[in-house]
Amino acid sequence: MLWPEVDPIIQQHHKLRTYSGPCEASVDTFRRADLVDLSLGLIRAGLNPAFIQAVRAQFPNAHFHARLVAFTGRQLLRTPLNPLPMMRW
Repeated sequence: MLWPEVDPIIQQHHKLRTYSGPCEASVDTFRRADLVDLSLGLIRAGLNPAFIQAVRAQFPNAHFHARLVAFTGRQLLRTPLNPLPMMRW
């Protein structure tokens, strides 16, 4: 494998709990960043709110979160007992 960190980062970036395993530091950092992004900064993962605000200003979400809400609503209608299949514990 060329980059051993890439596979666990992709596989675990929707994990809600702390990741432990191969490439732990990189994987868990990416996982936390994804959670901060998903929550629009409501979950800060130890980051300064001013930093989160600056990043959000620099990189607008271009309606990404609106699409997430639409996809989640559609998934909820299809499989009400599993509305967030991409999330991992």
